[in-house]
Amino acid sequence: LVMVILANLLITRAVWRGGTDPLAEELKKEGERYWIKVFHSPAEEFRLTDETLQRAALRELKDWDEPGDHRPFYLVATSPAAAEALAKLPLLLAAMKTRQSRLKYAAIGEDTAFHFWEALKPNDLGPERYRQILVPTVSGHFDKLADSILVRAKPGTMVGLLESAEDSNTLTQRLISGGVRVVRMPVYSRSVRELIDLPKDGTPWWVLVTSSLAAKGTLLELNRQKVDLQKVTFIGSVPAIGQTIQKQLPDAKWVTVEELTAHNILDRIAKA
Repeated sequence: LVMVILANLLITRAVWRGGTDPLAEELKKEGERYWIKVFHSPAEEFRLTDETLQRAALRELKDWDEPGDHRPFYLVATSPAAAEALAKLPLLLAAMKTRQSRLKYAAIGEDTAFHFWEALKPNDLGPERYRQILVPTVSGHFDKLADSILVRAKPGTMVGLLESAEDSNTLTQRLISGGVRVVRMPVYSRSVRELIDLPKDGTPWWVLVTSSLAAKGTLLELNRQKVDLQKVTFIGSVPAIGQTIQKQLPDAKWVTVEELTAHNILDRIAKA
């Protein structure tokens, strides 16, 4: 019995070194019921930054900010991975606990806010509900995130940025020029992984993309493998990522799903 395949789905979500992606596992398991063949090829691999970088960030924090200062301290998660990394770094968590009463929380988007809240909760940090974490008016937009913080923060307010060691300083510059003090906290590192060899059998491709940075690399890789990009539909939950793809590839087809669950994704593909 030959299984009829309606579509191929490529998942490019990054993984932690040595870890798996629960969403990818579930999509693989459920895919067959929808006649969808699922391939998982993480575009990036994450690992915690080494202790030297962590200690440097803590020293800078100590130089710039007294735990007993009365001014608010904004702790900002710039990606879901940054939030997950914080939960694995006891020294940094301890430094945040000494500032607990001053902490205010911000995140680059809804998805990151939820991860952030989940990482903070078991450590007795974070707000009551994840919706209380400040997010920009447009998810995934660094300038809008800076604006949301600057509108609320008095000059001299401290901002701690949880980010990757490879992040550019766009957000930092924007915040500093707005009059707040910034400590960059590189909590994780990213490295690029090559795409697996994809089958070329004429079956339409759907590609799940969950990071703007990964989007560019994925397009290059698909091109390198001579996948016909006219026949690819990109899918994800952050419209800003779709715009990034369309900047690189103006005719790109992009589909937004409300929430990244296996059912939502497979259902949307099956109904296309």
